[in-house]
Amino acid sequence: MPMSTRDASVVIPVHFPPDLPREAIRSTLEETLRGQEAYCPPERVQLIVDRGSTAESVLDDAGAGSPLNGLPVTRLERNLGKAGAIRAGLEALLQRSDAPFLITRDCDNDHVVEDLPRLLRMAGDIDPSGEEPFAVFGARPSWEKPMGWARQEWEGLTNAVWVDCVSFLLAGRGRVLDTRFWNGYPLDLQSGYRLYSRSAARIATESLAALPQEPTVYMMACEMTPFFDLSLQGGRVAQVRTLTRVTQPFSSYAGVPFAECYGALFAYAARQHAIPASVLSAVFENRLLQSPLYYSDLKQEALRCRSIFAPDAGEIPSPRFL
Repeated sequence: MPMSTRDASVVIPVHFPPDLPREAIRSTLEETLRGQEAYCPPERVQLIVDRGSTAESVLDDAGAGSPLNGLPVTRLERNLGKAGAIRAGLEALLQRSDAPFLITRDCDNDHVVEDLPRLLRMAGDIDPSGEEPFAVFGARPSWEKPMGWARQEWEGLTNAVWVDCVSFLLAGRGRVLDTRFWNGYPLDLQSGYRLYSRSAARIATESLAALPQEPTVYMMACEMTPFFDLSLQGGRVAQVRTLTRVTQPFSSYAGVPFAECYGALFAYAARQHAIPASVLSAVFENRLLQSPLYYSDLKQEALRCRSIFAPDAGEIPSPRFL
């Protein structure tokens, strides 16, 4: 059943590299928000910004005629990463909006507003009331083109490990991970363009609230931990293809130590959900030997990731021939 775009509210975390010029921030935000009113009323949009940031002053100075003028803004006293911003935005909308679906979009003009009806169309096919806990992910047609080979491989590896961990926990409860709505391709688990039903949004905020205030943990957690908790609590995930920029003008992930951040996040998940270290290590090794990272000059970085959650793990037995 197709849904009206009036059934949605939208959260947009606003964060840019600190050295990005003010004019670049303004133009990027305006391009991101231009046309938003055709798909979602302005009062149902929630921007999240760090107090004292350049982005905050850009929003404050938006004049009449700007797509940024008059939009609701939540100002955070501390930078808690994207995870903290999404949590604050979802909590704000759950309190003041009755929309059955809450959508998250990035601020860098990478998520086109015209894809919003596609997320809603899938949501309507699952449960038009929004009462069932589920999410619809916007799956990118390419990871390598906008992000580069290394980050593509890190995401592919960690997505697979994360899904395997969820499947392991569900199996212990006599359940199977529901992949029927993944549309036949691997889950784009770390896409920031997604829709939550109201009940799923509540699960997501609880999941993000449980994160420790450690940057290495929450850096990559925003999209990953809600999937974990949603799946364990009986929810399902769907995905639809969405547009993405071929190249990104800037990235908040430039210079991020992926090995340390993913390793810390896996260690947190193991503690939070009582996943034995031997199981997590075996899952990671299985997936690592299927990943091009292991056969590249990033092999030692990938092994360093494993050492964070499995410090006593030894050499990985691996085949010598293809």
